[in-house]
Amino acid sequence: MFRKHRINYLFAFLWFVAFTIYGTRRTALGSLLLMPAFLCYFFALVMSFVDIFTNFREERWLSPLPFLTCVGCFFLPGPVVRVTRHLLFVSELPKYQAVIRQFESGQLVAATEWGRNVGAEKKLPFVDRVYAMKESDNSLVVTFLTEGGIPPRHAGYLYSSSGTIDSGSFAARFFEFRHELQPFWFAVSD
Repeated sequence: MFRKHRINYLFAFLWFVAFTIYGTRRTALGSLLLMPAFLCYFFALVMSFVDIFTNFREERWLSPLPFLTCVGCFFLPGPVVRVTRHLLFVSELPKYQAVIRQFESGQLVAATEWGRNVGAEKKLPFVDRVYAMKESDNSLVVTFLTEGGIPPRHAGYLYSSSGTIDSGSFAARFFEFRHELQPFWFAVSD
């Protein structure tokens, strides 16, 4: 049975790996590479569904197994991606905090308006862009954009020295989705 359906299992596993990698850190190139993986996965899904009915006499109750494997490989990356993203954030947090300390000490300068800080970007390998500004209440807000994709979507982490994102701030207008990861740190995306 496994030999007969190995292409279905292979394509389902390919989808699982591709989506897990893409979901961990979304990029434009990852979006493009995910498209052929999805086509292979969709082919395997349709073929395994058809095989339920065409091979039921031979395989009996094992005939839905390839289809169930494909369905499982579609939903399983979600929890795996959440855990992987959290572990990546935790491992990179000391580097982010080092940059925050440089902003607070004055080694790196935060603008009074939302501005890109190229000096901070050079210190962080998994960060595409860093934006820093001093809010009107003199609180420091630093955004580490770690992801982009097709269609253009930005996601990353936001540090706020006040511990909140004010509703009238630029960050609140730009990042529609946000949730607190730990005190002063938020996961953000538009």
